[in-house]
Amino acid sequence: MEEILEALIKVQGIESALIVGKDGLVITFAGEMTNDADFIGASMADIFNTLEPIFSEKLKEGSINLALLEAELKKYFLCSINEVAFLVLIGEPKLNLGLIRLELNAAVEKLREVL
Repeated sequence: MEEILEALIKVQGIESALIVGKDGLVITFAGEMTNDADFIGASMADIFNTLEPIFSEKLKEGSINLALLEAELKKYFLCSINEVAFLVLIGEPKLNLGLIRLELNAAVEKLREVL
């Protein structure tokens, strides 16, 4: 898992990558973070767990595969790995979205094999 995250943070614009349990606990992470990894993990799990029932139950759109949150200073990608964990990528606000989606999809496939 660590090797997959290390490869992701080498992509231009990505600063950090975390694998987070849907319970909010950080499984592992790589990269530089301006906030505590446990705080980020818990916060992203709270967001993911709030969005998931809205999409699946209320909107009847199924499970969330990928959510993108854009703030002034960072972009956050939340991508479901399986029923218990998801991947969080944190990057610069002007990163290449197409490139990140390609890298993200490949990484998630690898993570699904090991988790």
